[in-house]
Amino acid sequence: MRELENKALKERFTDKSGTFQGVLEGFDTCGICVDINNFYGIEINSFATAVAKTALHIADKQMRKATNELIHANLEYLPLRDFENILCANALDTSWDKHCPKADFIIGNPPFIGHQYRSKEQSAEMDLIFKDFENYGKLDYVTAWFKKSLDYMKFSPNTRTAFVATNSICQGESVATLWKPLFENGVNIDFAYTSFKWDNSVDFGTGKKEKADKKMAAVYVIIAGFSLNNSSEKYIFTGNSRIPASNINGYLVDAPNIFIQNRGKPLNSNLSKMSKGSQPTDGGNLLLSQDEKDEILAKYPNADKFIKQFMGAEEFINGKLRYCLWLVNANPGELSKIPPIMERIQKVREFRLSSKKADTRKDANTPTLFQEIRQPNSKYIIIPNVSSENRFYVPIGFLSPEIIVSAATQIIPNATLADFAILTSSVHMEWMRIVAGRLETRYRYTPAVYNNFPFASLDEKDKETLTATAQGILDARAEFGDCSLADLYNPLTMPANLRKAHEKNDQAVLKIYGIDKTATPSDIAKELFTRYEKEVKTREF
Repeated sequence: MRELENKALKERFTDKSGTFQGVLEGFDTCGICVDINNFYGIEINSFATAVAKTALHIADKQMRKATNELIHANLEYLPLRDFENILCANALDTSWDKHCPKADFIIGNPPFIGHQYRSKEQSAEMDLIFKDFENYGKLDYVTAWFKKSLDYMKFSPNTRTAFVATNSICQGESVATLWKPLFENGVNIDFAYTSFKWDNSVDFGTGKKEKADKKMAAVYVIIAGFSLNNSSEKYIFTGNSRIPASNINGYLVDAPNIFIQNRGKPLNSNLSKMSKGSQPTDGGNLLLSQDEKDEILAKYPNADKFIKQFMGAEEFINGKLRYCLWLVNANPGELSKIPPIMERIQKVREFRLSSKKADTRKDANTPTLFQEIRQPNSKYIIIPNVSSENRFYVPIGFLSPEIIVSAATQIIPNATLADFAILTSSVHMEWMRIVAGRLETRYRYTPAVYNNFPFASLDEKDKETLTATAQGILDARAEFGDCSLADLYNPLTMPANLRKAHEKNDQAVLKIYGIDKTATPSDIAKELFTRYEKEVKTREF
């Protein structure tokens, strides 16, 4: 802040020739507005509190020296003055308005702790902070600072707040849980930095940066600046770009304040329902590796009818082979003559009986079957639940009903090539990147992404066009039949003909949606949110 003040002084007192106009009488006592006592803070760790105080003194000394050189005056900074503005306390059970009655800005980097990792004490703190919200569900611990800031800004309405936070608060179901009540209480997002990788590297004096916490995994974060004042100038920062926005919603997109809710079926009633694959709940006993399959078949060739290829996200993306015992309508007499299969069935029964869940114990009565069976009887689309954020396109494909698909994937029975074309397009990928949740940094595709996506209405010509572009993608993949989808969709190794096929498909889908081919991701998102809002208003469920 002092540095900004110095810049302001230089600009104010520099003439047209660029010459600074010198000293102001009494400037050292009345001209400087930014002082160390303007800063307040709350830090739970005593050592960090001491470090913060020391850092402020050092910064104050450096900036006073710079000011002295600028105005040719002597702003004393010795002796150092102790001050109580940096408080060693828990920010969530401290009264901010009593500690700092009227702040202009609140800024910080509160702790990120996922709901599953919260301690009992932290959960109790959130219960208290969010007591007047309907719920806070699975929100990250960091969101308590957002709510605490809202409470403070109600007391001090001109205060503006900005926090670094885990990007999960702007993804998936967290958006409606957090931002809907914040917006209803008058909050507006003034600026936002979209998701970027958090670098916790520090130079410890060696000239090289090292991780401050070597145990800390890579974290992707956002920065949200918000207030109770609806700023006329709003900006979204992505990478090195600063993009003006008319409104910034909870997904950090320039679009209306829309919230994607869980929905049991697609917005478009003509589409097939999406569901996850089948769940064995078997302790691994119904699943087989290649070696285990070969071992059984070497002794019992007639067991071949009971073994099917089994595919989850890992197998689908990386081309790995795995198998399962698929014993739907299996002849008990035939099974009893294959000891290794009978042993596995017995172990499934024992595993389920040991479960704490009543339904699982009940299903010990049918140990030959997967606990949850959702296997399609016809060709179907498969989408992995989790896939790398490094790929521009999430790998999507078609599978035969002979391949048993696991609950680590989403499936769409009876889907068409036109459906595939839209789902694998840049338009749907942009929707997925905004609406989907994350597992660490990877995309997590759920039915909510598909069910809420505003599919365009297609005429016969559109269907014909998309059928052709979809087939073009599948044909391009087929030229590299020995490669996994991970290889084909690696940004560094993606074949030129596959990329070209996708680009042709993207252009066709953009045209159908009435989006210009030069549109930015922000333009695409804005169009999709507008379409979603219209569809929700016009359809009854």
